[in-house]
Amino acid sequence: MALALGAGLATRLALLPRDLPYYAIDENDVVEPALAVLSGDWDPRWYQYGSLASYMLAGFFALAKAVAAAIVGWNESDFYYAAFFRPAFLYVLARALFAAVSLGAAVVFYLIFEAWFKVPL
Repeated sequence: MALALGAGLATRLALLPRDLPYYAIDENDVVEPALAVLSGDWDPRWYQYGSLASYMLAGFFALAKAVAAAIVGWNESDFYYAAFFRPAFLYVLARALFAAVSLGAAVVFYLIFEAWFKVPL
């Protein structure tokens, strides 16, 4: 099971920057409301996927903004300039976050299945 999860994670991580700077048709529907939440507007105004994705991404982007400030010396204006004019890094971060969430969900599902049915997969 660990081998399958590791292979799946390696594949997802290898394909994170795929097709950038262009993004999939609905990625901006999650990333852009997360930027609005990050800037202080707690209403993402987009509910097709629910607000949890926007809130999770906003927190992750806040962490990225702090790391960029510490390592590169970016201030808030630099971060938002890059976010709106060179947003590929945000899409890579969003894909990485959701790859990690998917992996975590797979592990939790495996543990629940194994405990519930007493049968290792």
